[in-house]
Amino acid sequence: TSGGNTTNVLMPIVEIIPFEYRCIVTDSAGNTVTSNIARVEMPPSPDPIRITQQPKSVRGKAGDYTKLTIKVEGGKKPYYYYWYEKKMVDREFKLIYDYDFKYDNPELKVKITDDIWEYYCDVCDYDHYHIESNRVTVHNNDYVKITI
Repeated sequence: TSGGNTTNVLMPIVEIIPFEYRCIVTDSAGNTVTSNIARVEMPPSPDPIRITQQPKSVRGKAGDYTKLTIKVEGGKKPYYYYWYEKKMVDREFKLIYDYDFKYDNPELKVKITDDIWEYYCDVCDYDHYHIESNRVTVHNNDYVKITI
């Protein structure tokens, strides 16, 4: 909103998420007219990011380490890889972050534990176009799946 604005030009920033705008013009007598909605969004990528290798679920020995790998092509380099994790019993994924983490790495080193962990990767290119990998699990060999 631009209350009291006397210009007829609005120059919004183009965001990743589309936004809709409209203009309400009020004259000195209090009469108003409302414009049609204008949608501002990023144009489609001319060369969309494509996942050429999805990460794979891993079963292994608790205490060992494994790597999750994703490969992409298309879009505009460089790519940034945002890995997310959650325990199977948790509701929400959390971004894996620490001071030594490199977001330009398509591989994630994961320690196998007695818990079942889920992971996915959100890949973003230089122009801020995104693509998400499949969800995968990492757990120890002793895990038994029970279905009812």
